[in-house]
Amino acid sequence: MVGGGAPTLIPSYDPSLAESDDAVKGLAEDEGPLAPKLSLFGVAVGLLGMQFAWTVQIGYVTKALLELGVSRQFVALAWLAGPIAGIVMQPIVGWYSDRNTSRFGRRRPFIIVGVILAVVMMIIFGFGDKLGKMLGDTDDHKRAIFVSVSAFWCLDFAINAAQGPVRTLLVDIAPPSQQAEGNSYLALGTSLGNFLGSLMGSLDLKKVFTFFHNDVSAIYTLGAIVLLATSVVCVVFAKETPATDEEIEVIQNSTENGFSALKRACSEAPSAYWKIYGINCFTWFAWFTLFVYGTSWVGAEVMGGSESAEEGTEARTTYDDGVRLGNLGFSLQAVVAIVYSIMLNFLMSRFGKLGPYIFSQIVQAVVLSCTLFVKKAVTAIALFGALGICWANSMAVPWAIIGEITGKNAPELAGMYITIFNSSQAFPEVLVSVVAQWIVGATGSQTVVLVMGGGVATLGALFLCIAQIDLPVMDPYF
Repeated sequence: MVGGGAPTLIPSYDPSLAESDDAVKGLAEDEGPLAPKLSLFGVAVGLLGMQFAWTVQIGYVTKALLELGVSRQFVALAWLAGPIAGIVMQPIVGWYSDRNTSRFGRRRPFIIVGVILAVVMMIIFGFGDKLGKMLGDTDDHKRAIFVSVSAFWCLDFAINAAQGPVRTLLVDIAPPSQQAEGNSYLALGTSLGNFLGSLMGSLDLKKVFTFFHNDVSAIYTLGAIVLLATSVVCVVFAKETPATDEEIEVIQNSTENGFSALKRACSEAPSAYWKIYGINCFTWFAWFTLFVYGTSWVGAEVMGGSESAEEGTEARTTYDDGVRLGNLGFSLQAVVAIVYSIMLNFLMSRFGKLGPYIFSQIVQAVVLSCTLFVKKAVTAIALFGALGICWANSMAVPWAIIGEITGKNAPELAGMYITIFNSSQAFPEVLVSVVAQWIVGATGSQTVVLVMGGGVATLGALFLCIAQIDLPVMDPYF
């Protein structure tokens, strides 16, 4: 996420050129001053806009593609865009941003370019059906499907290119001892973005903004505006200190390539890093069963509607109402996450980081497993709301631990460490996209996928309970 107007606390340098291991260790231990609150605010606002964009995706991509005639199985495969973008784009951006010597800072140029591309792709996706007709589409919507899926994929690549540097900025500007506080700010920002995005998704926007031809075009246009505005705030307040002449010389003289840096980061990461990585894989497998099918599940299986029914029919209206109620559930989830985020820094200082983390994993496992028994929309909304506790934890606790580890072990590879950890979210997405489309095709049920997510979350909770995780900053409880 982003940093703020404070000077870069950890300079860029190549430890292979240091005189000894003690020099590297000494740099990591020299934390410097705490980052100003305004800097943390800039980081949080930047992530607010990006989370708004992701929430728009979660609420409307599946619906938009299904309405164009895309099969449910192919929709799951289309969702591979996010994880592939995370796996491919973020390590590349992380490596180049670590070595960037621009006078505008290491991270901000990547944020600016990524956001501009994302805004363009959001507009294209929102008007994909219209663009398809302009290209000579027929009733099979083949051109609209091509435009929409292509824009969806490009959008995910663009947001990933911007989001990685934003999160890395927090590691750049805040010392290890401030990572928990900083990530609490980020959890609040992402929760607000979640709330605003899902609230917009729960409204009949076509009636409010009559100049849009449907809800998808309305919410994607609004999402593009929000993303652009919050990103401007982000880069204004996240003023990085330009690299010094000495730092530029070190970077230019370094012979380490991207693969070598990746190999070194993986080999030197402590066991705590990889344990949190593994737990995060379980967590995000569970999350993506909900993200891909949550709103559609409410419309089709809880409410009993049909996305394939003709526009204006009772079955289609019921389905659309269910999707909006699903987005309302995500809004409630975000409200709970906002409240919990405000409390989270206190909870981590009182019970340690692992206490809230374990509680969150248990709640996620129970809630997703309970979807098997849901028969009413109000129950589904309540379950979505309970997951707000888990969302706040997912956005703060593991990232706080990783930020501490990075700051203590290899601050010069902050971008690389953050992007490696991001793959703990990306790989489960790939698995969900592949496995879920097969399950839905075989069973015709989206509920089965959500329950499977609950089972995987249970495994994550068990692993977290039995894993012995040594935290780099003293945990007051564990």
